[in-house]
Amino acid sequence: MRPASTQKATTNLTLPEPIVIAELFKAGIEAKRPKTRYVGGYGAKPILFLRKILPDTLFRKVILSQTKG
Repeated sequence: MRPASTQKATTNLTLPEPIVIAELFKAGIEAKRPKTRYVGGYGAKPILFLRKILPDTLFRKVILSQTKG
């Protein structure tokens, strides 16, 4: 069972399992020519896509609007 603080923090988010992130680290370490970024976890690809197509100020506003409680 997870501690109460962890349960509260993850109730609204779908966080990746630690093994997913560990496999990304492993892929980066073992790669002959490592990538600049490795994408893993819920919502990572859409966020990176938005980062590419939106201007900095608009991207910042979108992210901040989603993180304010």
